[in-house]
Amino acid sequence: MGRRCVRHSPLIALHDLGKFSRPFQAKAEEHWPSTVLGAFQGALPDPGHDSVGYALFAGPLADVLDPILPEWTYAERRALLRALCGHHGRPPLEDKVHHLDEIACSACVAMARTFTEEVVATLAPPALPVPDDEGRAQARR
Repeated sequence: MGRRCVRHSPLIALHDLGKFSRPFQAKAEEHWPSTVLGAFQGALPDPGHDSVGYALFAGPLADVLDPILPEWTYAERRALLRALCGHHGRPPLEDKVHHLDEIACSACVAMARTFTEEVVATLAPPALPVPDDEGRAQARR
């Protein structure tokens, strides 16, 4: 059990990565990071931080998990990331995030990248083994 925990701890730490987005940050005006995101401009349509997190990992941050998932195919990563980013037993909606650049601006993506890189560097997990044939079959579903 201990080795699994060490192996999976970076992924667990990255579960809420979609909170590095303008809509999520706009949920509480008094905590809006104006020094990074500029003046607060009101609540924003929110596709959900689960879907935003998945979109970040599937898009601009796809390479950040390479040290943990070096041999994993796109389908294998997709299945893992849907489980990682999902909430309350439900996977994120892959087609829910349109215009990611507006939801997660360049500052949001940069902060999410830095956070992810720091988590991976600090926890320094071994690479996760590639799923076996049964795992691959599940990833295709």
